Parts: sequence; structure tokens; C-alpha cells
Amino acid sequence: VSSLILLYRMINENDMVVKKSEFTRSLKESLNDCLNSFSIEEEEGESLENSFPTIASKASLITRRLEETGWIVIDVDGENLEEFIVIPSYSIKTISSIFDIVNESSEGYSSLVHTTYSELVIEDNAKDEFMYATLVRAFENTKKLRIDLITLSHSIKIYQNRLNQLYSSNEVLHSYYDNYKELISDRLYHPLKTFDSVTR
Repeated sequence: VSSLILLYRMINENDMVVKKSEFTRSLKESLNDCLNSFSIEEEEGESLENSFPTIASKASLITRRLEETGWIVIDVDGENLEEFIVIPSYSIKTISSIFDIVNESSEGYSSLVHTTYSELVIEDNAKDEFMYATLVRAFENTKKLRIDLITLSHSIKIYQNRLNQLYSSNEVLHSYYDNYKELISDRLYHPLKTFDSVTR
């Protein structure tokens, strides 16, 4: 998972093209502690540590296993024979979901209602050939808004359940005024209440 998240970050930072050698080097540098404790075993349980004693060999093994299991595809540039990593669409979607789960707290609320409403008003006033595309986008935004509202509702219920398990008043206050305010109120509820009008 750590190697996939690292690859996802590299693709976002390197204009969508990542060399295989750069990825292997980044594995060695960024996941040094993880690779040190990484134990390589066969299905029968026999250790293969002697075959891959160094961090470089473990990083190369991880890259090769990602290719063998279909997470990545290695493409060779015909001019300089440089190897590049190509990610299939199903891998991109899965890695993106993993990345969102790991970085859930940093995701902010997007103003879906206002954007959708504005686009529909503009299309209604100036009818053109893009009306269907706007309707499709409005439909997708509405589905995403529904997911955001479900996330908000369930997050509030989870925090209520957590408060019931706390015994000290200091823990309750810390959970509400720090965690709840930062993760739910400021990130989800406040923008929804102030920037968007759900009734609209």
C-alpha cells in the first residue's frame, strides 16, 4: 500500500510520467524503514531474505511484483530504451481510493450546490448545444452531494457514539471542540451551511 501511495504521489507531481528507475529509487529513499522490516517469504513459509538482502533488491522486488500482479505495466521508450511505468485504469481508480482513505482528513468540501445551480441557470438563459453535458454534470454533482450529506450524517453519528464511550469531561470537550470541529464542522458542515444552500 505504501508503494502504491508513493507511486500515486509521483504521478501527480511528475506530469503523469514516472520512470521505473526513479520509482525504485524513491522506494529506497522514502520507504527505507519499511523496507528494512519487510520480510519476504514464499507461500510455504520459507524465508527468501538471503536472496534479497539489500534494500535495493527489496525495492526492485516490489516493483517487479507490482508488475506481475497487474498493478502497473512497464513500457519501453523506443528511442532511448528507458522503462516507464504505465498504470491501468482500474489500478488508478483503486490507488486513488486508497489515497483518499489514507488522507481523508485533508479533503475539503466542494461547493456543489452553488456550482450546479449556476450552471443550470446559465444554460436556461442561453440555450446552446452544451445543455445535455450540463445536465449530465448536474446529475453527477447531485449524486456527489448526496454522498457528502451521507458522509456528514454518518460522521456526526460516529462522533456521538464515541462521546458515549468517554468518561472524563476533558476528553469529551477535547473530542468535541478539537476533533469534531476540525474534522466535521469546519470541513463538512460549515461550508455546506454557509457556501451552499441545500434547499436551493
